[in-house]
Amino acid sequence: MSSVLPVIVARLASALPDATVVGGRAPDTPDELLLVRSSPAGSPTYLNASGRAAIEYHAIQVLARALAIDDAEALAWSAYHALPARHLEDTGGRIDWLTANHAPAHVGFDQNDRAIVSVNFTLQRWGDLTEEEDE
Repeated sequence: MSSVLPVIVARLASALPDATVVGGRAPDTPDELLLVRSSPAGSPTYLNASGRAAIEYHAIQVLARALAIDDAEALAWSAYHALPARHLEDTGGRIDWLTANHAPAHVGFDQNDRAIVSVNFTLQRWGDLTEEEDE
């Protein structure tokens, strides 16, 4: 299955058109942005006949960065409200649900003294339960 990162970045960029949304690694500019990261959230519980994940879980972290803590918190709260969803389609399967794990929390400052506020999400995605035969 493909990465869920592009789908999440696109969803946030669509919901928050005035915000800069990037995936994976934050550029040095602009000062205010949302950074989206993803990683597996544990071993898959359900496997298909070939031993691949039929249902997989991903941990999604959204980091809001701004010059002031209040601005970073406001940006993180915007993501907190915009991102949760059910039944999203992506190229690697169907995202069944995406939910916030906690409210946005200030986690510190970056090397340029910009405030960083984090909010984490969990995503469940369905893969193909059957495999196509090679022709």
